[in-house]
Amino acid sequence: MTDRNAQYPGRVKLTPVSGQANTYDMELADSPRQVGTPLNKATFLPDSVANYIGGLGTNPLPGAALKRVHELALSGETGTYTGTGTYGANNKNSLTFSINPIIVFIQEAGGSNHMPYIWGNTGFNFEGGGNTRNNVVSVSGKTMRWYNGASSGTARATWQANANGVTYRWVAIGFRDA
Repeated sequence: MTDRNAQYPGRVKLTPVSGQANTYDMELADSPRQVGTPLNKATFLPDSVANYIGGLGTNPLPGAALKRVHELALSGETGTYTGTGTYGANNKNSLTFSINPIIVFIQEAGGSNHMPYIWGNTGFNFEGGGNTRNNVVSVSGKTMRWYNGASSGTARATWQANANGVTYRWVAIGFRDA
């Protein structure tokens, strides 16, 4: 937006309205060097921008749009946990976040074995490799729980990212609460 740059700020011209006593049309007579951006809805919050942001209701004000953008801003969290060596439906791992994550990565600290969990509208999808595909993931609120459902194998705790004494790092990327 650009400001109006007037040679004579505040100067107006009044023209009597024909047939109406004491009624005048007013127009700026400030001899602008630069007209500036008009002050109207189309310049403050165009419909196309309001629709793109979403969730603003009918006839939103610019302040509501700024608040909504802030609410939707991506945020991140990190943390660690230490594996207990347990696995299976009765020994689920869990992480609770303060944000609404859209993707979570879990990796052994100092290792290259990473297992990303992807949060979508229907929950998490496990995207690890090999026997990690037997992991069952559920979401309740901001808590992600998972376990390895493999029927056999000696590395099920490892497949569940819960090997005894192993430190795991996690990164969650998501949205703050509205």
